[in-house]
Amino acid sequence: MLYQIIAELDGQPVIELNPDEITKRDANKSDPVATRTIDTFMELLGSVAGDLAVTIGAKGGIYIGGGILPKLSDRFIHSRFRQRFIEKGRFSTYLENIPTYLITRNYASLEGLRNYVNSLKDS
Repeated sequence: MLYQIIAELDGQPVIELNPDEITKRDANKSDPVATRTIDTFMELLGSVAGDLAVTIGAKGGIYIGGGILPKLSDRFIHSRFRQRFIEKGRFSTYLENIPTYLITRNYASLEGLRNYVNSLKDS
């Protein structure tokens, strides 16, 4: 949907693409709308994550995983995600000190659960 909105705003043909097709077009540098879509997605995600960090007081960090992000780890690292995470007016100084992490392991939640269960056995 974001791809179609950006295409329309840019006066480009509006076509239906799935996330894999958009990321392939971005990686190939063959579609400026795809690149702008990925950039915009990362920026929106950063804004929402920053709002969430302020709302819940996430001083220990924000962990982001799942979906397509692990496949886009290089794009994520070089995106404006962190800048948009921090750009919160009077909360910017607070947010600068909150780390953000991208979870890239496929089964991180299950590994964490396994470790937790094992820790219960040890106590």
